[in-house]
Amino acid sequence: MKETTRPNDMSSSEFFFEGPALRVRQPLGTFYVISISAEKLLHLCYSDKAELSEDGFNITGTQRIEDEKRQREISDFIGTEEAAFPNSIILGANYDEEGNYIESEASWSVEGDEEGSLRLRIPSKLKMASIIDGQHRLRSFRYADPDRRINFDLICSVYLDLPIPYHAYLFSTINFNQRKVDKSLAYNLFGFDIEATDPKAWVPETLAVSIARRLNVEDGPFKGAVSLGVVGGGVDSQDFNVSMATIVDGLLKLYSKKPKSDRSKMMSIPKEKRNRKVLDGDGSPLRFLYRNGLDEVIYEVVSNYFVAVASVFWGDVTPGSYIKKTVGVQALFDVLLKLLDNFESNLDGEVADFVEKLAPAARAGLDFSRAQASGAGRTYIKNEILKTLTL
Repeated sequence: MKETTRPNDMSSSEFFFEGPALRVRQPLGTFYVISISAEKLLHLCYSDKAELSEDGFNITGTQRIEDEKRQREISDFIGTEEAAFPNSIILGANYDEEGNYIESEASWSVEGDEEGSLRLRIPSKLKMASIIDGQHRLRSFRYADPDRRINFDLICSVYLDLPIPYHAYLFSTINFNQRKVDKSLAYNLFGFDIEATDPKAWVPETLAVSIARRLNVEDGPFKGAVSLGVVGGGVDSQDFNVSMATIVDGLLKLYSKKPKSDRSKMMSIPKEKRNRKVLDGDGSPLRFLYRNGLDEVIYEVVSNYFVAVASVFWGDVTPGSYIKKTVGVQALFDVLLKLLDNFESNLDGEVADFVEKLAPAARAGLDFSRAQASGAGRTYIKNEILKTLTL
């Protein structure tokens, strides 16, 4: 990160932009708050779309697909006399659109004068800043009146030289609970650096994302059926699909009752010292496997269960039945949670074990036609199955 001290004698005309900067120090890293016109910012920034790699497993980029309709709606607001965007657009500077780090005369830098004031300097209008958060807000100015773009200043929080994986981490952390962001995309971004991180340091969401991706690409009932919420991450299955968020939420309940608290506790420890063992037991059935890094066993248990489910419930299911829709999958994860009550003692997670446990439901010939696509439908399906089982 470039922050140097020089006499304040350099004319701002030498730069595409130069302006006062406020330094903010936080645990993840230092960033700088600036005010810059929307017109200039449009020249400088690009969106790094979240895309599925060719192997069907890894994610690159951070941003959702652009929504032109939404941008035009925001543009209408920009044209009003009450237009205001007091919240910050977050940028990661000094990376090109291919994700390559750039260190040259074109790099963004912060200079300090002898009195301690800071100024952020951008030498040219080259696109060297990834939009970490605020894509639609900024892109909406493309449809606004040119004079409004020139005279409308925006607040930006600028990270200099922040590694690309942290762009994804910031995006997902900021947007995880906000309604406008696809939850499947947010979950995928938690697993952005799966390959770069020691599994023992994986927070609950990262492991769940890893398992969900495996279920989508490896042989089994979910192969090609999980919608990942990213470009190129559509569904291959012709008769069945479920969102990444549905799978991840179901997985998390098996080994973490409070994933956010677990994540916060783990991330309060430096990454090189981070370990799942810092987490206590919480009563969830597969917690002991998670804490001991037995991820393969968790994957096998879940995979085996849904192989049994496919045999018992999905084999000759009526097309359109809710047992093979989102509410059905959610309910089936609820049933699994119940079936695993004594798993640590019995270790009964083979396909045959689950087929045997679900056999009474198969014999009962359950009809889920009264279910509906809602929380009530999920509860109805779960209760109908559990009523038949001997637990």
